Parts: sequence; C-alpha cells; structure tokens
Amino acid sequence: MLDVELCIPSRDGRLDDDVLTRVKLAYAHAARSGVKLDTDLVVAKDSYSVVTARNRGVAGFLSRKRSHLLFLDDDVLLPPQTFVELDRAATKFAGVICGCVPSIRIEHGFGLTTPYVQVRPVGAKSWLGTWPKEATEAEACGGGCMLIPRAVFEAIEFPWFRWPEHYTEGIGINAISDDVDFCRRTRAAGYTVTALPGIRCGHKKTLDVGMMIPDEEE
Repeated sequence: MLDVELCIPSRDGRLDDDVLTRVKLAYAHAARSGVKLDTDLVVAKDSYSVVTARNRGVAGFLSRKRSHLLFLDDDVLLPPQTFVELDRAATKFAGVICGCVPSIRIEHGFGLTTPYVQVRPVGAKSWLGTWPKEATEAEACGGGCMLIPRAVFEAIEFPWFRWPEHYTEGIGINAISDDVDFCRRTRAAGYTVTALPGIRCGHKKTLDVGMMIPDEEE
C-alpha cells in the first residue's frame, strides 16, 4: 500500500481544474490497476513564497502519520499511471522519487526557447534534453512531482526547502533553486534521488511544454 500525503503548494489556495482532474484520473487508474492507496490531499498556502508553502506542507506532514509526502506543483499535470509507478518505485528505491517535469528555458537577448526535462543525472553538466528511458539517479530534479519519505526530512535540518544565495565580489550573486538545494542535501544525507521515466508530467505554461520534448536526440 502506498501511504502518501499529496501536498500542493499554492500562493492563493486556489487549485487549477486541470491539475485536480489529472489527480482524480491517477487515483482511478491506481484503483483499476489494483494499487491500494491510503492518501490525503492538502493545500499548503503562503501568500508570498512557494518555498514557505513547501515548508508549511512538510511541517503539517510531520505532525501526522503518513510515510511519504508527494509534492505536486499547482501547474503540473500528472499522467494516469503516476501512483502505479510510485508504488512500484517506493519498494525499490529508499530515497526521493521524482516524476519527469518538462520546462522551457528562454535565452534573453536571442529570442531562443529551449525545452528540457527537470532531471540532471549524476555526473551530467546540464538538465536532460529528452525524456529518460530508464530510472535515472539524479543530482537534481524539479520539485513539481516529488515523492519524499519521512526519513529524509528527519535527516535534513529546517528549513527543509530554501533558496540559498551566495555573493562573490566582482562576480555577483549566485542563487540555487529550492529543489536543486533540497536534492543536494538529500544526497549529502546518504539518500538517492531517482527520476522515473514512466511519469511524464505535463507543465502548464502558455501550452503544455511536455509536447516539446522529443523521445530521442535528433
């Protein structure tokens, strides 16, 4: 049985109908596939900071008894097989398990838009440009679809999520995103971060940028 609290961080507390519909479809698919779920859905709200909303979600999760917390961003669309894939992976991998979330990078000054997947494999210098074909151990994954066991939070000091900034004179400020920082600290605590190829999420921008990610390099 997958014992999970599904948490959606939000600035305003409102949930997108498409996001909720995809969650319901994933629940239904799990039931048809014989996967037993014991789950709650909660919204973690903070008017100013999604990072603070994430930390509110973790604090609430730790006050209850579930074994895993699944973060779902409020603009990420789950595929139907999400809970089936997570149930299988949770028995195989002891650390953080992530779905593959597509995104886009806009190169300012050149007008270039580059799609990518928010998975950076161990030893790689950049995010993936194509969907992974197998379970991939990662140095970092996006937090838009991230299953985290309780033991990871117990191994990492508060704040569990943060956006660290470093200033170097003559160079400027270097900022590390909250999901990248969380993955680094998770790995430093001795846990793995694994991206699952079977969970290809959608990501609502002007369009679903998942459609822009090719299966193979051309």
